[in-house]
Amino acid sequence: MVNAFNRIGAVSFLLGSLFLTGCNVMPSDQYQLNALNEDNDFKVIYEPERTLVILSSDEIFLLNTSKFRDDHRELLEKIGKFVAHQSKDLKIIIKSFSDTVPSPGSAKDTTQAQAEAIAAYLWSKGVEASRLSFQGQGASHPVSSNVTPEGSAQNRRIEISLG
Repeated sequence: MVNAFNRIGAVSFLLGSLFLTGCNVMPSDQYQLNALNEDNDFKVIYEPERTLVILSSDEIFLLNTSKFRDDHRELLEKIGKFVAHQSKDLKIIIKSFSDTVPSPGSAKDTTQAQAEAIAAYLWSKGVEASRLSFQGQGASHPVSSNVTPEGSAQNRRIEISLG
């Protein structure tokens, strides 16, 4: 599956393989998360205070909506299983981001609905609601320029923070 994260997937895998000391996700779980990402469907950033999983919202949702794509299940299933088996002490914050391309309705409302849909999906997979929070960010915090289609695609993302 080709997506906006393939270019950085190899680097993410190598960084993830370093098993950073002090990271909140155990080394064996880091290995498991890296193995789940064999197709580079998402990016993983290990930090001392949190582990950040970044997914392209284009892989999960129909463009500019909070409706799941028919083929989203495999990717969300991977993430859901991993998150559900993490320490009950870890809080999970889901943030959804958009690009600046006009869309039906407000980008803030759409990203809020996307983040809520991911939280509901994780809850349906056994993640306790008390561990979940979600926020729609709209077009704030771009990671790339919206001038090119590739840049816009990188800005349309879901960040799942385990910390």
